[in-house]
Amino acid sequence: MTGAASGAQGDGAPARDYQIVLVHGTFAPRAPWTQDGSSLRRALTDALGNVTFHAFDWSGRNSYGDRGEAGRRLAAFLDDIARAAPQAVRAVIAHSHGGNIALYAGKYVKTPQSLANLACLATPFISCAPIPKSVFGGVLLWGLSALVVAAIGGSSGYLLSHVLTQLGFEQDTAALILLPLMLLIAAIGPFWLHRRLKTYLARSAKARLAELSWPNLPDSRVLTVAYKFDEARTYLDYLDRASSRLSRRLWRGAELGLLMLLGAAFLAPFYGAIMGVPDIIDSAGFRGVEVPAIFLIYALVLIALALPLLRSNPYGYGWERLSNSATLSISIVDRPDDLAAGSIENWRIPIGAFRNSRELAHSLIYEDPRVHAKLAAWLAAGATRIFGR
Repeated sequence: MTGAASGAQGDGAPARDYQIVLVHGTFAPRAPWTQDGSSLRRALTDALGNVTFHAFDWSGRNSYGDRGEAGRRLAAFLDDIARAAPQAVRAVIAHSHGGNIALYAGKYVKTPQSLANLACLATPFISCAPIPKSVFGGVLLWGLSALVVAAIGGSSGYLLSHVLTQLGFEQDTAALILLPLMLLIAAIGPFWLHRRLKTYLARSAKARLAELSWPNLPDSRVLTVAYKFDEARTYLDYLDRASSRLSRRLWRGAELGLLMLLGAAFLAPFYGAIMGVPDIIDSAGFRGVEVPAIFLIYALVLIALALPLLRSNPYGYGWERLSNSATLSISIVDRPDDLAAGSIENWRIPIGAFRNSRELAHSLIYEDPRVHAKLAAWLAAGATRIFGR
């Protein structure tokens, strides 16, 4: 897991010891760029001098759980390095989702200086925020609770009635026997189920939000490096548009549809009185559209809940719970502008002449000499800030 290399700084500055942890991205265990002899290792050694590299390996699976577990292991690993080399300049260089793992590690390190310098290469930063509560969401939850209880209560009542008639009870007698039970289910069932669903959704959202939230890194320097065009980022952005953003539009459409339906039902009697029509609801054909309208609203809601499944798979963001779609807004951002860090520098460059038609730009960034030079200068500046010249 560890490799060391040394070289001369060549600028007359006091030699500093560097401890650099390299974190690979998704689907890339033991990535060559993290191993001995890689171009990135050689370039940083030539520029900085005394460098000890550590290749941190994780499963590489595209799931929130694997990234979270890797973040906890990385935090312990960084704390071990901080204890073993307290005077060294410590840094993490992470590629792709490795950058998210490094951010998660920031929540678990015991010493803030364990993650003093973090460079993220082509990282699609996962942003997570709670969806504001709305009256519409509350109405839908109550409606869902009532529908489920009605379905369970109705089917149970039918089965029990059939059993009682088989035992010799008259149908009317069986109905009278079951009536108190059905009334009890109708009175208590929706409230009980609503409370359980609300509690489950809140706990699930709280757990996922804590898992995906960014740390507070007031003493850390963060550098993000990416090409102006990155295939992976573009792919995830289109997934976000087809899932999260479209889902939010459908939620708003369903909410507007429900408001229009309720408004029409409320205004219909007044309109009927003004026009002298005794039953404006029937005469206006309202009863012919209310049921289809309600089913359309629920269809929009179900589609809005299901759309995030387009991204919640091993080739998207990773598996997600369907319940999180209703409570959390999860998206990919190019820059971690909301991260609380000591300093954040976002460096974007065109791929230019370094483009290689045989490889993705996303996987070329750690081979780019311009990126090597930027990382070396950034790390050297961090050493100067900490130790002076």
